[in-house]
Amino acid sequence: MSNRKKIPISVSEHISNAKHYLEAADRFPAPTNYAVQILLLLIAWENIATANEELAAWAKAKDVDMSIYKSHAKKFSKPPEIHRNDTNIFRVKNKHGSIKSAYKDGKDFEKLRQLTQYGSQSETFDIRLIFKAGWHTDNFRNRLIGFIDLVESIHKIYSSNE
Repeated sequence: MSNRKKIPISVSEHISNAKHYLEAADRFPAPTNYAVQILLLLIAWENIATANEELAAWAKAKDVDMSIYKSHAKKFSKPPEIHRNDTNIFRVKNKHGSIKSAYKDGKDFEKLRQLTQYGSQSETFDIRLIFKAGWHTDNFRNRLIGFIDLVESIHKIYSSNE
C-alpha cells in the first residue's frame, strides 16, 4: 500500500459530519420536531454515503463517481424506509392524488428532503402541519448508525495500513 495515495481527508470529514448531524437529530426528538429530525437524519445519510463512495473509489484506485456530489437521490441507494401513519392529519399527495405514506428509494428521499426544507407546493408550505404526527424514523436512524459505524471501521482499517 505504500505506492497508493493517501485516503482523502474528505472521507474522515464526511464521517465526522454524519456523526454530527446524527447527534443533532437526537436533540430534536419526535414528535415535536419531525421535520427537523428527518432533515438532519437525511443529511447525515448523505454525508456517510459520500464518505462510503469516496472510500470505495480510493480502495479500488478509481475516480469518485461525480454524480454522488450532484444528486441527492444517488446518495440514497437502498436506504431503510421512513414512513408515517395514514392517520396523519395532513397527507402529502403524489402527482396522481394518492397518499404518499412511505419513502423508500432515492427519488422518494430526494422529495422528502425537499418537503422537510420547503413544505409542499401542492398543499401547504407549513412544515408544522405536514410533519405534525405519525412519522416513523427509528429503522432509518438505526440503519444510519450501523452505516456510520461500518464506514468508520473500514476507514480506520485502511488508515492503519497507510
